[in-house]
Amino acid sequence: MYTTSFYWVITTFSSVGYGDVYAVELQEYGFAMFVEMLGICFFGYLIGLFQSILQQIGGQDQMQEQ
Repeated sequence: MYTTSFYWVITTFSSVGYGDVYAVELQEYGFAMFVEMLGICFFGYLIGLFQSILQQIGGQDQMQEQ
């Protein structure tokens, strides 16, 4: 049961899930929506962080050229 729960969280957090494990009750739907929104926020943060790092690296390269 814990393995299935962990699998569900990872697939839901990292994508929209595969549909093989899904919510049945209203509370489970609410929790699923929370995990999905948390995943969206997490990946948005990671993309922004990655972009910031690339921008800093690009800025250092431009300074070295001057």
